[in-house]
Amino acid sequence: MKTLQPAETYKRKPKTLKGLGYFPARGEINMNQIEDNVLALARAVVKQGGKALLIDSDNQPKGWVPIEDAVSSGMAFAVDPRTGVVALDLDSPELVTEGLKVKDWAESLLGAGTVLTASGREEHRHLWVILPEEMSEEDFREALGANYPGIPGDAVRHTQATRPPLSPHRWGLPVSLIDPPTVAEALSRLSPNGTPSEKEEAKQLPPKFARLMREGDTEGKRDTRHGAEMAIAIAAVVTGFSRDWYVGESLDPTNRGFAKTQEIEYLKGHRAAIDHAGRTYDKAVLYVKENNVTLGFDSEKFSQSIAAYRAAVEAATFKKATDRDVLLALIGLGEEHESYSPMAAIRELHLRSGRSKGTISAALKRLVDQGWITRDKAVEKTASYRFNLGKCDRTSTYSTHGGTETVCTKNVTHPVFTSPKALGGRASEIWAKMPREHVSMAEAVKLTGLKSHQLRRALKTLTDFELAEVEKGTGPKGGDRYRCLDVSREHLDGIAEELGLAEDHRLKEERVNRERDAYKALGSTRSPLTQGR
Repeated sequence: MKTLQPAETYKRKPKTLKGLGYFPARGEINMNQIEDNVLALARAVVKQGGKALLIDSDNQPKGWVPIEDAVSSGMAFAVDPRTGVVALDLDSPELVTEGLKVKDWAESLLGAGTVLTASGREEHRHLWVILPEEMSEEDFREALGANYPGIPGDAVRHTQATRPPLSPHRWGLPVSLIDPPTVAEALSRLSPNGTPSEKEEAKQLPPKFARLMREGDTEGKRDTRHGAEMAIAIAAVVTGFSRDWYVGESLDPTNRGFAKTQEIEYLKGHRAAIDHAGRTYDKAVLYVKENNVTLGFDSEKFSQSIAAYRAAVEAATFKKATDRDVLLALIGLGEEHESYSPMAAIRELHLRSGRSKGTISAALKRLVDQGWITRDKAVEKTASYRFNLGKCDRTSTYSTHGGTETVCTKNVTHPVFTSPKALGGRASEIWAKMPREHVSMAEAVKLTGLKSHQLRRALKTLTDFELAEVEKGTGPKGGDRYRCLDVSREHLDGIAEELGLAEDHRLKEERVNRERDAYKALGSTRSPLTQGR
């Protein structure tokens, strides 16, 4: 077996005005050149858009920072390897011997490129393997285990942060390139065909989604931040951008369309943000496959069709106000993802419509029975429903309930009506069914199907908040007459603020998120297919 000696060697320099840095053994290269070399090598192996994890002298993580900051700090740091690159941590003489065998095997039999480095301690090495395009990291790991069982699994890294070539050792021990001996040759091997970002520069997201990614939802068309990210992910998948590209763009703070992922990074850390973005991309892949989404999708035609469908829903009358609210929430999901058949997670519809999960399930069944939607093929166990656009010419689903006419004319998804701490379901039901014209109590009973004492109590609540009006003594036999008032959303927002409903909605979101996390955890114990990366 051939013996390879370190060529370009770097070690820690005492602290300078610029921070801790390196200098070559014989002082042939200036400090700026050294930092440029370290930065170039780190960029060659890091996941697209990835950051650097600073490591202190006790081998403890000190937080994720931009790679440029990590290099100028002089501290040890690690990066997540990009797709197609695997690092072997050879931290004993025995593993180094095996690693040199792996190097020859990977180059001669797999057609892979390799870069071998001295990582700091004596007899410690890092071997970077650049896989051929047709081989995945999992395939390489499996082949490596079959041919070289002496390499432990935790020494093979493709999803774990690893110190890039020439990055400093935490104790300031010398680091170096062994094979190839120069930075230029190492960079050539690490990115022989260009980095993923260079390959993908020629691709472009459709302008609408490029703006959404760069500027965020400036038009307010997306009900949730994750909805905006999912829309970008679907566009990325259809356009042909890789998972690494999407994850990298998600972590770029200049991309305002990824506010949810960037909040996760701030609150839970870099790894959690990477996992969240990766799951979003994976779900978009499934969605595109299940719904046969293609680049030929006519966004303008979709916008016109779904606008007509929404108008028909808003103009129609429903047996129950819940049906309208749930259908409008479902339309909102379709608009966000530009889909005629959006996925309908009950938890998501719960947040959007304010209705309970059981009520939503019942409403979806009624909407199917009424012909407004058709149950479509599930995506990753999540039900999806296709809009029946032929219903656009239908303006009424007039029906009777308990022998009384029940005509719902308003959407009541505002928290003022849906929150248990607000006006309550009775008030929302009456506000949805009562007309703008004054009616007598007898007429109100017929319209709503409620008893007169229930009506009086709820109408008093609505009147107190200027949502209804009473005309004293103008009805039959000197009785009162009533009507509900149309008000602006700002008026409803004012009531919500007065009742302190913002906190209630926040707690509901937290509860739903906990349920989602628990469901994912439960799923991960059942099938590895549901686990994150």
